[in-house]
Amino acid sequence: MESRIEFFLVGQEEEDDDDFDLSSMPAATVSAPHQALYWEGEERFALGERAGDLDGSIVVGRRGRAVCQLVLTLDEDNSLVAVGVLPAEQSWDGTRTIAIVGGTGTYERATGSVTVETLNPKRYGVSAQIGG
Repeated sequence: MESRIEFFLVGQEEEDDDDFDLSSMPAATVSAPHQALYWEGEERFALGERAGDLDGSIVVGRRGRAVCQLVLTLDEDNSLVAVGVLPAEQSWDGTRTIAIVGGTGTYERATGSVTVETLNPKRYGVSAQIGG
C-alpha cells in the first residue's frame, strides 16, 4: 500500500556559524552541516516542537553550486535521505528542490522531494510517497 506524506520542518544552526557561506570556498571544499530540526509552528519559519536532526555532506562545485547529501533524522528509527544541487550561498531567493532517495523505518522506500527555502533558518518542505 502506498501513502503520501507532506510536512514542513525548520532547521536551526546549533552553533553560531551564521556567517558561513560556501560561495567563497574553492571548488571541492567539503562541509558537514548539522542543524536541529523543528516542526514548523503556526507561522512560516516559526519553531514548533523539536523534530530531530539534519546532518549531511556538501561539496562545493563550480559556478556557485553545492552538491548536497542530507539526512533528516526524525528519531533513531526514522530518517529520510535527500540528494541534489543547491546554491552555495548561505541564503537565496525562492525555493530549490532536491530528491528524496530513500529512508529508514516509516520512510523506507520513500521517494519524492524536499523543497528548501532559506531566510536563515532554513525551511524544508517534505513531500514523499511511501511504499508501493
